[in-house]
Amino acid sequence: MFEIIQNRIHKIIQEIYINISSSLKISDFRKIIFSVTFFSLALWTQTIAIGWIFISETESVLLTILSFVVRHLPLMLFAPFSGTFSDRLPIKKILFTIGIFQFIVIFLLAFILEIFSGNYLIIYILIFLSGIGHAFIQPSTQKAYTDSVPKNKLMSAVSTGSVFLRGIGFFSVMIGTVLFKYLGASITLYCVGSIYLLGSINSIVLLRSFSEKNYKQKHIGFFSEVKEGFSTILNISLLRTLLILALIVEIFGFVFHSILPAAAQKLLHTNVIGYGSLASMAALGSLVGTIVLMILGNYKYKNKLLIYITLLYGILISVFSFSNTLVVGSLIIFGVGACAAMFDSMQWTILQSNVPSNMKGRAIGMWGFIIGFGLAGHIIIGVFSDFIGIRQTLLFCGISVCLAGLLFLLYSKRYKEK
Repeated sequence: MFEIIQNRIHKIIQEIYINISSSLKISDFRKIIFSVTFFSLALWTQTIAIGWIFISETESVLLTILSFVVRHLPLMLFAPFSGTFSDRLPIKKILFTIGIFQFIVIFLLAFILEIFSGNYLIIYILIFLSGIGHAFIQPSTQKAYTDSVPKNKLMSAVSTGSVFLRGIGFFSVMIGTVLFKYLGASITLYCVGSIYLLGSINSIVLLRSFSEKNYKQKHIGFFSEVKEGFSTILNISLLRTLLILALIVEIFGFVFHSILPAAAQKLLHTNVIGYGSLASMAALGSLVGTIVLMILGNYKYKNKLLIYITLLYGILISVFSFSNTLVVGSLIIFGVGACAAMFDSMQWTILQSNVPSNMKGRAIGMWGFIIGFGLAGHIIIGVFSDFIGIRQTLLFCGISVCLAGLLFLLYSKRYKEK
């Protein structure tokens, strides 16, 4: 029995190694992974700092969630345009420009926190500006992943990229928590701004020879291309159904990221170290989730896999609502983080497997724009949490995600897997 288990573990490790090595053998893929690492490190550390600033100073679930909503709002507002830019411009120019922009914004935010710590309007504005930078990074890097590998290695490449970035996220959360605890919010954010600057410099140096596939093609007009991205999604029936599922999961599932600081304080009665522990377990879970996807490799039945992930995601959020201790809550959040990462990777894989290569950037951007409407739901959930309690709100969210998974199960049967 022991020998069987040992052989199975050895086989799993071998499969992980094969998937990672096959992707990393591709020079362009290595370059983009290393370049995005800086931006991922900065983003996760920034998330920890901002989340705890609001919940510790205001003790309001709504205001804490609003800080996350404000940061993600540009993903919706600018996604159609950022996606089109990613089809037109080299990624090295996009990352360089955004890195400098983020450096300036985050340094201003750190300075404002030192001088005007209670002026939340200015803080929200700067968080929004930082979100604009993130809105231009996401579609560009997603497109760069797919441009750098053959289609038959797409799922493995996306998973490999996620493993690296979520691994960085896991360590970033711990680093951010320690910095915040012992050095304060401002110093933590100065460190974040410096990382963005390093990422900007690195993108120009490392990505000089990165092979861009489509940005030199003939264009039909900026707004016409934006419209094309929207039409591409709506003209494919599978993507229409997936879009509804992704929107529901965005509202009721991914809200756990923004509600986690409040859950740490009000549900589990812990401090910033406890919040950091929860966030670390979520990041570690997301890392394990992407490794699981990597083991599955180019699993044929992606739609079925997405359904199972969604159902488990909803169940775990519901169970988390009954948590009373940090240990139990952390274990459940580990599973929630794994499901969130797997769902995220799967939706991007299915989307990119069903659109033409020259349309990927704008399709990804438009997808982000539509999913971004879920942010309105986050605000409503914040209001609910302040009035009816965070435990009841989380239970409702978990049940809603489960129902969304069942809905996708009913409609996905009519589509052939690609």
